[in-house]
Amino acid sequence: YEGFPYNEYEPIAPALNENAKKLADALAKGLYQSASNDEWVKELPQGMSKNLENAFLYRVKGLGEMHEMTDKIPTPEDMETVGNALREFLQEYAGDAYPVEEMIPYILDYGFGYAYLGNTMRDPDLEEIMVNGLSRKVFVYHHAHGMCRTTIEISEHDSTIMRIISK
Repeated sequence: YEGFPYNEYEPIAPALNENAKKLADALAKGLYQSASNDEWVKELPQGMSKNLENAFLYRVKGLGEMHEMTDKIPTPEDMETVGNALREFLQEYAGDAYPVEEMIPYILDYGFGYAYLGNTMRDPDLEEIMVNGLSRKVFVYHHAHGMCRTTIEISEHDSTIMRIISK
């Protein structure tokens, strides 16, 4: 945290291995794309069940759409509901080969929520997150460490931020 002139704050990202990240990225893409777009299926790791696509669309994505999570910033209750469905889905289709509990917030953040800002948004020690422009570091106000510069930088062509703003 200590630094001059600002303390440093680095959000902790979930530690996903290559296969887990590939599956999580594909499922997150499946959440925010239209149901008719099946590009995300091509990005699934080799050997995934053929029934995975339909099960995911009906059990997880459908629940998210029912809660209008693709059109608005989801409530914590909505995230928990869809997170539970996602947990059941991953346990059935991914099994013990994947770190399910670490994947759930990542998939929800990148599929419906705040993407790479998700872990920062959930940090109870933060009071404020400040985006002061494009191509500049994001700042946070931390209860114990005061004003901190983060490792997060919003680029000019950041589609994630535009998706969040449009909600």
